[in-house]
Parts: sequence; structure tokens; C-alpha cells
Amino acid sequence: PMSLDGGEPALSSSVEVPIMVVNKAMPVFEKAFYSLEIPENIPLLTPVVHIQANDSEGPRIVYTITEGDPLNQFSINFNTGVIQVVKPLDFETHPAYKLSVRATDSLTGAKAEVFVDVILEDVNDNPPVFHCKLYNASLSEASVIGTSVLQVSATDTDTGNNQV
Repeated sequence: PMSLDGGEPALSSSVEVPIMVVNKAMPVFEKAFYSLEIPENIPLLTPVVHIQANDSEGPRIVYTITEGDPLNQFSINFNTGVIQVVKPLDFETHPAYKLSVRATDSLTGAKAEVFVDVILEDVNDNPPVFHCKLYNASLSEASVIGTSVLQVSATDTDTGNNQV
């Protein structure tokens, strides 16, 4: 813009006004929600899901897990959105997780959140334990083949088809 005064001779002055366009559009996730099943004995540091959000202004998204992981068993790469398991999981104590992931535009601060449902698949990972440490049995010489000699029992803490 330019300005003129009303005097004789007329004098003028110009000024530069910087204009900054601010994008306040929220990041948009590629999916409305994420859901996955993983075995409870998955090796640590295995990537399990890739969360992605887009911003109309380009790749300035930062990812964080905000809720649903009380024991910090999952980690998200803040630049890529890849979630991996960082501590052992156990179906018997915590069979499912509902993680809340936040995508933040690192320039404008605009945020969006998405849920990630993680369901653990039970595996046979707990050894059976006998109810007694030592069992004794006696057998007569005259016993016939197929005679029951001793009954023992054992249990484990697995569930469903994996349980003894």
C-alpha cells in the first residue's frame, strides 16, 4: 500500500505488510478407527499398525498415544505413526486395549484423535502345574492290563482351548 499527504508538494510513503496464511484445518486420519488382533507373545519392537493422518498443508503431523496404555506397553513413532509393542503383553491379565492416538499439526497445533482397538489372541504360554509335588502309587502283581494305577491333576492359568 501507498500513502499520500495533502501538502504541497505531495509526499508519499510505502510500507510492506507481511501476510501470513494460517492453516487451522485439523489433521484427517485415513481411517475412522483402527482395529487389529495380535498374539499375546508377539516379539517386542514388532510394528503392529501404521496410523496415518493427512494435513492439507503437507507432512507436519506428530503422533502421540494419549490414553489406553496404562502400563506403557505400546510406543508410537512420533514422525511415522507406526505403533509397536515395547513391553510383554498377557491375554490373561489384559485381553484388549483401546488406545487413543492424537495427530497434531506441528506448525498450527491443530489436533485430531482416533481410537485403535488392539485385541490379544490367547496362546498356550503358561505351563501346567500339578496339584501335588509328589504322587505315590502301589500296584499288585496280579493286576490286569488296563488297571488304573493313579489319577493326577494339573491346571494352568491359560484360558479357553489353551487351558489344562
